[in-house]
Amino acid sequence: MNGLGYGVRLIASLPPLVSDLRKLGVSNLEAWLREIKPRLGDREQYFDLWTQGWYARVFGFNGREAIMNPNGNVGPDLLVRDPSTPTKDVYVEVRQFVEDYGETKRLKSAIKNGFLVLYDVRNKDAKKILDAVSGKQRQGSRLPADSSYVVALKSDKESI
Repeated sequence: MNGLGYGVRLIASLPPLVSDLRKLGVSNLEAWLREIKPRLGDREQYFDLWTQGWYARVFGFNGREAIMNPNGNVGPDLLVRDPSTPTKDVYVEVRQFVEDYGETKRLKSAIKNGFLVLYDVRNKDAKKILDAVSGKQRQGSRLPADSSYVVALKSDKESI
């Protein structure tokens, strides 16, 4: 998996993540686990899936009930409930931005050798974020009117 750009950290952290999710009683965990294998060939999709688990763990550790893929493979990634107010549903759509480490390494090498000047990429990355949130927002429009909808972002890019 390292050859595909997966870091050792994410490979080694999957079993403890799954263990935590089981201990926290995250629902639909087995269906989520079945999604991992077909996504191994696509780094970005794998990281999106891993990040869904990471957010489910964060919510679980904060005393919330987390349900993975509450509407199957379409719609939001998580349904989160507060046991003290079970009537208020919060749907969460997760988006992970993945650093292209090969490209970053090539750019840094070119800069170091004086072949390239790296211009500010923040505007480009800000557009990526806005496009992602806008795209995910459309999914939220189909949810029950009395529920809340959140887009959760995670990134390993320095500029995001």
